[in-house]
Amino acid sequence: MKRNLVSNLLFLLGAIPLLFTPFILMANIMSIAGERTGEEGALLLFVVYSFIVVSSTYFLTYLGCLIYRFTRKGKEKPMLLAVIPLVHLGLAVILFNLWLAFGG
Repeated sequence: MKRNLVSNLLFLLGAIPLLFTPFILMANIMSIAGERTGEEGALLLFVVYSFIVVSSTYFLTYLGCLIYRFTRKGKEKPMLLAVIPLVHLGLAVILFNLWLAFGG
């Protein structure tokens, strides 16, 4: 019971960033459409585009975990399903910090 409560709270915590999804997608589209100076290194471009992809696909990760959570037949590790979106968010934060470190 306690484990299920923690899983539900973690899943709810992972839903909070979904409120900002329209703004994030708009900013990502503008980042893709913006002009480059031509002086960016390959590593910086990789980090920037990785961040754009990861931050744009968070909604799909959360939605996939949500659908699987409600359609699963057995008791298959609900804690893992609650942690996957948070790991995705953590990866986005790491990539954003790398973007700031390399290009900021």
